[in-house]
Order: sequence, then structure tokens, then C-alpha cells
Amino acid sequence: MILLLTTLLLASSTVVEAPMVTRPAWLRTPTAEDIGRVTPQLERPPAEVHILMVCRITAAGGLEACSIRSEDPPGLGYGPAALALAPIFRMPEVDLDGRPVAGRTVQIPIVWKNTPE
Repeated sequence: MILLLTTLLLASSTVVEAPMVTRPAWLRTPTAEDIGRVTPQLERPPAEVHILMVCRITAAGGLEACSIRSEDPPGLGYGPAALALAPIFRMPEVDLDGRPVAGRTVQIPIVWKNTPE
């Protein structure tokens, strides 16, 4: 039993998380129309909303397993709106340093600036 526990602890400590792509080169990003389609319709939207979305990159350069790391202000629907934009993003199969992006992660900051109409 102790040997099994030791083996599991050693095995888990050798797992290395895939490195993050810190300088993404996007082939495709959401358009203003895409963003407008998912923007929450609020009676009084905040002047600015900051979202940080984190995703895993597929072999084809798409995004999967996305989550919202931060949302300010929270709870107004902008986090789910950002997640709805994730399928639109595309990047090349290699990063700017020529390394494959498949399986790595990327952080995507998104800022909504709501202007009065």
C-alpha cells in the first residue's frame, strides 16, 4: 500500500503541464458583428468589462476546453459571451518560434467597451 502511494506521488510530480503560448499569431479572431451577436443586452451596461479566457489549442489551431479565469465586473453574462466566441479563434499550427501549438494553452484577454448610444 505504501509503495503504491509513493509510486502515485512520484508519477504525479513528473507530469508537466503543456507550456502556454504567450505570443499568439491569430489567423482568425471574432469580428465586431460576432461580438455584437453575443454581447449581453443590459439596460445599463458597465462602461468596460474585462475578461480573461484560457483555452487549450487543438492540432488544427482551434480552441477547446475554454474557461473564464477572471471577469470584472462578474455575473453580467460577459463570461458566457466570451466562451461563445471561442470557436471563432484560429491560429497557425506553430507559434511564432516555430513550435507546435497543439495541446498547449493560451490566455485571451477580452475587453468590452460599452459606449452610450
